[in-house]
Amino acid sequence: MKIRWGSMPEENKPLKKKVSRREALSTAAKVGVGVVVAGVVAGVGGYYAGSTAAPPKTVTETVEKTVTKTVTVTAATTAPPTTVTAPAKPPYEGVKLTICGDAGHNQKPFYWEKDHIAEVLGVDLEIVGVPFGELVEKIMTDFATGAGAYDIVVFPPFAGGDFYGGEYLVNIDPYIERGKTDPEHWDVRWDDILPTFRELYCSYGGKRYAVTWDGDYYQCYFRKDLLLDPKLN
Repeated sequence: MKIRWGSMPEENKPLKKKVSRREALSTAAKVGVGVVVAGVVAGVGGYYAGSTAAPPKTVTETVEKTVTKTVTVTAATTAPPTTVTAPAKPPYEGVKLTICGDAGHNQKPFYWEKDHIAEVLGVDLEIVGVPFGELVEKIMTDFATGAGAYDIVVFPPFAGGDFYGGEYLVNIDPYIERGKTDPEHWDVRWDDILPTFRELYCSYGGKRYAVTWDGDYYQCYFRKDLLLDPKLN
């Protein structure tokens, strides 16, 4: 039987040198190995008694070992929750506005922008077209009866006196002023409108009630020399 002593020098290994029983037990105890030898005394006695064969030795060896094991532990990685940002809700979703004006080419821009208005503002725009010759009467009837069928009206300038004077339209001064400073509010850019339109067509009594939609501006030219020619007087 072989007993391994690790890296101990040869001269210090207890079984490689002659030691007394006391020293052997002492040395074995110091290195932490307990050895119980059964029948050693009987074997020695048999030897001196002339025995031809010693009984087999039974050796029980208890070795305490410290085992160091490196264990790699992989921690479970939890993915961060996915953040889903919902599209911004249009500010006026669910609002429906009815606009009345003269049917034909003047209403085309409303149709062009109808879907865009719904997407950005959430406003459902209903467009009502009326023949130009019937437009003023149609609008005035709605105003006078209080039916409230129209939220926005497009009308020719000559009807402005009756509409403004009758207080059928909302004063838009607060909205125009707010648009100058509030980036989320529509800037009408009132000063960009020609004075003829903004003062004569859209204002009444120092208040503003409308925004120019389609303006017709006529320019007349004449020959001053002909008007000053005495022969033509």
